[in-house]
Amino acid sequence: MKTAREKRGYPLDITTSVKDTLIHLNLLRENRSCNSSILLFGKNPKKFFTQSEIKCIKYKK
Repeated sequence: MKTAREKRGYPLDITTSVKDTLIHLNLLRENRSCNSSILLFGKNPKKFFTQSEIKCIKYKK
């Protein structure tokens, strides 16, 4: 959280709870995981989304 605040201007405070952070990132709704949270943090996302794929890009400054 500290790095996100310093480098990217992340709006939440470092003392924000994990639950509130996940809600802010749209990874949790009504106390349930969203599809995106399963894809990003799940141990076996292919079990739920067999044709899923995540592509990440890092841009040069």
